[in-house]
Amino acid sequence: GCGYFYGTIKALHHTIRNQWRQGNDTIVELSVTYDRLDGRTVTIPVVSVWSTNADGVIDDYRVYFDLAPVYA
Repeated sequence: GCGYFYGTIKALHHTIRNQWRQGNDTIVELSVTYDRLDGRTVTIPVVSVWSTNADGVIDDYRVYFDLAPVYA
């Protein structure tokens, strides 16, 4: 699936807007800019949430976004 997805765009870039940490949990608000194959650029909002275990290793990772504007 990832190979197919990356074949539909030229490039992407993440910009962190905000980040919050509470214990082992982290929430990050981002803007992700996609360079489309037709030369247009689209930026969408994204939120990532993850938790780490006692060793600092990510043990739960979730990403929330809507890709529809990238393909509109």
